[in-house]
Amino acid sequence: MPSFIVPSRGGGPLGLGAGGSAARKVVVSVTNVIGNIAALLLTLAPILSFVVPIYNEQAVGDRTAYGHIVTMFSSVAWFLYAAPDYPAAVYSMGVNTISTVLQLVYVAVFLRFAAGVGRRHALYAFAPILTASTIMTVLVFTKLIWGSQFVAYVAAIAAFSAYCSVAIDVVEAMRSRDVNNMDPLVEVLLGLVNAWASTISGFFSTPPDFFVAIPNVIGVPVLLAQLVVYVMHCNPQPEPNPQPEPNPPPPEQERDPVHTVDVPIHTGDVPNYAADLHTLFT
Repeated sequence: MPSFIVPSRGGGPLGLGAGGSAARKVVVSVTNVIGNIAALLLTLAPILSFVVPIYNEQAVGDRTAYGHIVTMFSSVAWFLYAAPDYPAAVYSMGVNTISTVLQLVYVAVFLRFAAGVGRRHALYAFAPILTASTIMTVLVFTKLIWGSQFVAYVAAIAAFSAYCSVAIDVVEAMRSRDVNNMDPLVEVLLGLVNAWASTISGFFSTPPDFFVAIPNVIGVPVLLAQLVVYVMHCNPQPEPNPQPEPNPPPPEQERDPVHTVDVPIHTGDVPNYAADLHTLFT
């Protein structure tokens, strides 16, 4: 998950302008620290929830790489958005650099163990996103779009797209009442903390940074809905096992009414000479 904590343009340290009050400075400083820590932990979490299971199973199962592809692009966009504010934005840039590298690792692991249609579709999604990220990075560092509103809009749209993908997962989990394909609970909570801290940081910065605040205002209720759905359906009731049908009774034997000798019912094409002789002489 990228860090959305970016100092405001022209503001002081931690994105605080000269007009910021002491209380506002404390609020923004605390939320910046909380948001960056949550983003870093959320970036590292898929090592245990995504990479290790795939490696142990030597297969991807029902997992997909689309979330990591979107997160990689979002991390690149927020890194480029924060770059003109270096060194004030050094923590945000550091978290987003780590996030970009790790998302590439996660996608590479998926492509290594995926097969067939799953790998092909992941490549179709990954190639244009990687190309767009590379082109935008070159344009920023060659100063063609350095600090432009274009980068800000791309970063905000990337964050909004990430939350839209979460919303799609929530709707699908509500329909199927199955949360196995959703993010683990720890990642949901870390994402909620990151969105909450980014919202406060965006609105309380001087001047307010709406490119940070607005996508995360949308993200907070989406992640809350994800948390509610997870809690509701994390322990589904097991379906009752069907009762086995009783075994049919063994076939009855034909009884001789005179001698009360059990005579098996003779069926098939193989002659039973013993039974025929017994019938003849009696």
